[in-house]
Amino acid sequence: MPTLMLFAAVNLREVVIVYLLTLSMFFLVSWHSNKKNIHLVLSLLLALLGGAFHTGLILSLIVSFAILFASRFIQYFIKFLFTRKTVLLSLLRYMVIFAAVVFLATLVVLSGWGLSRLGGDISNLSAEQVIQVQQRFEDSDAKYLINLRATSLFDFVWQAPIRLIFFLFTPFPWQIRGITDLVSQIDVLVNVYLAVSLYKSRQLIASKPAAQALVVILISCILVFATSTSNSGNALRHRSKFSPIAICLLASPDSRERVEKFKQIRFYRRNVES
Repeated sequence: MPTLMLFAAVNLREVVIVYLLTLSMFFLVSWHSNKKNIHLVLSLLLALLGGAFHTGLILSLIVSFAILFASRFIQYFIKFLFTRKTVLLSLLRYMVIFAAVVFLATLVVLSGWGLSRLGGDISNLSAEQVIQVQQRFEDSDAKYLINLRATSLFDFVWQAPIRLIFFLFTPFPWQIRGITDLVSQIDVLVNVYLAVSLYKSRQLIASKPAAQALVVILISCILVFATSTSNSGNALRHRSKFSPIAICLLASPDSRERVEKFKQIRFYRRNVES
């Protein structure tokens, strides 16, 4: 991933953010596999540490973890209504986890943890605040959608798909103005490949709870950053934070099985040739 190599080679906070976020997702997947509570605790704590470096990240992680465990609680609650005791333990587990996430979110709000862009107070979050963030780099040649302003919640909703496309795939070929934009097309092509591959793997991802969790967090984080970004340079830097999550979603057991089959075919051919 060219962008990850670039930001890993310079002294930027992206290095710490990407490391902590990816490690958090690693422990979240591990928890889905072995149900060791310590892994879930580590995942939440690492997410908080990573979010301390960026207000947008801490907000998106709070929202995504809340959505994730609230949806799981509702899922098992519906099952409990029909099956009673068979899912009672899972229902209680997700109820406790959701309560823990709400407790951590409350601590973040009260303490101002990672909310430096909002002056340490969540009450400063508003449509006007988001627009100010969007306007920060309007003088840059890499600006986009500068006339697309949200004045209501409905505007944020219908503008989200448009901003999502620009966030993930800019600069477009017709926006190339120099060598920097040309080189950034490598990152764009990788993102196109990841998006297409994830879509093709949707059935496999839907069958795995850990993969579903990563998808919820990935989409939530990307939507938050896409909403507040109007510059292709910033978009390239921000979306690199989430590239490891997208890549891990494609590193499935199904992929490993294909690799093993390929190795077996090569081994068989070598034996035949010998």
